[in-house]
Amino acid sequence: MKLNASTNITLTQVDRFKLYNKKPLKRFQKEKICIANPRLKSGVKHNNQIFITASAVFNKAVNLSTLILFVTCSIFIIQSGCDHGLAPEPVPPYGISGTIYFSNWIPEDSVFQLRVVLFKSQPTNILLDVLQGKAIFTDSLKPYGAASISYLLTVSPLPSGRFEYLAVALQYGANIFSDWRVVGVYTTPADSGNPSSLFVPANEMLRNIDITVDFSNLPPQPKNSP
Repeated sequence: MKLNASTNITLTQVDRFKLYNKKPLKRFQKEKICIANPRLKSGVKHNNQIFITASAVFNKAVNLSTLILFVTCSIFIIQSGCDHGLAPEPVPPYGISGTIYFSNWIPEDSVFQLRVVLFKSQPTNILLDVLQGKAIFTDSLKPYGAASISYLLTVSPLPSGRFEYLAVALQYGANIFSDWRVVGVYTTPADSGNPSSLFVPANEMLRNIDITVDFSNLPPQPKNSP
């Protein structure tokens, strides 16, 4: 039943109407309840009647709405914190990229795989160092016979820092466990053709790390490599 300023009802009609603390009004069974002038004090008993100000009813409704909104927002904040508050920040990729320049290609049937490989230290055996987690490499470079091929090598999960050897490795035969050789190394003018080290910082991709491959003029091979 909707109550307004002109409503007079007997208590027997609102046996289950709950007021304030939601307790049924049983005490004044033959008294009347009405919505009084808003200027009257809430809960004043006058002429055997209970007067409840409209402002008191309104304030009660506002307070309840505010409480519901506060609880809802609190639950949302707690759930958001539980879902994401402890999640680690994603680590941006870091690594190197550049271009491989080719000349004097060998026959295609001697090119099984061609990869850029980055080593933490000077390798003694290309495949063994890769299997031991001391190096990281790209997919096989394509297409065969190109004058240049761009590459991108993400260093993670290896830690950032100094890397001593960057090379292009060729699998020249059918035996993937032994038929590998270095066909090009990263070098700077200051190193006069010798392998140059490079520092890969965290959260950054190094650009323009280029390598030249001349199949007719191969660099010195790592120790114990074919």
